[in-house]
Amino acid sequence: MTRFQGDFRTLLAAAVAFALTGCAGMDSALFSSTATPYIYTASEKAPSPMSASYQWGATGEVSYCNAGMSSLIASRRQAALEAVARVCQNDYAITGEGGGGAMGHRAGAFQVTPDCSQGRTIVFKCTRVQPPPTASVRN
Repeated sequence: MTRFQGDFRTLLAAAVAFALTGCAGMDSALFSSTATPYIYTASEKAPSPMSASYQWGATGEVSYCNAGMSSLIASRRQAALEAVARVCQNDYAITGEGGGGAMGHRAGAFQVTPDCSQGRTIVFKCTRVQPPPTASVRN
């Protein structure tokens, strides 16, 4: 075995080990399962040519990352639905789903987690309670 083959095998083994451990922790490290619903303001609920019809009259939306292993996608979607259930006190309707902005998290000017290449958004309407609009600005 040449020195190159030995170095290549070591490098390959390290890459495989990194990939396996990285996949196990990817959901928490890169694409968090913690979903935070965005509650619309009155003007965002109003019909507009800039919004999809399923957003008209909706209470808000929650985004999750739809990329990666199917089990991770399912757990992210479930976490998003659980967040909606908390906000709406388990009484809500899904008005639509579509491609969305599952953006990375930022700390000031620095992005600390990457943007998701395949974000999904669940649009919902609370049927009993009406939570106050989200005060933060979406990016």
